[in-house]
Amino acid sequence: MINNKDYWKDEVMQSINGLQQAEPNVVLWAKLENRLLQEPIHIKMVSKSKVWAVAASIIFLLGINIFFLVQNNPNKPNKNEILLHAYQLYTNPEIQIP
Repeated sequence: MINNKDYWKDEVMQSINGLQQAEPNVVLWAKLENRLLQEPIHIKMVSKSKVWAVAASIIFLLGINIFFLVQNNPNKPNKNEILLHAYQLYTNPEIQIP
C-alpha cells in the first residue's frame, strides 16, 4: 500500500513530465561564447595589506557606531533622573521615573 508521503512524491514528479528544459536565446548565447573566446580575462590580485586595512577600517567604524548608539540610548535614564529618584527629590507624584 502506498502511504501519503509516497503518493505525494509520485504526484509531484508526474506533474513535471510535460515540461521542457529552459534553453538560452541562440543569438545571445553565441555572442557570449564569442566574447569569452576573444577577450582575455584579467584578474587583479589585491595585496594582503589592503585587505587587512579594509577589515580594520570596517571594524573601527562598527565600533564607533556601536559606541554612539549605546551612548545615545533614549531608554536610558540620565544621571539627573537617577539622582532625583534615588534621593526622592521629585515633587510631582504623577511622574514616575523608572
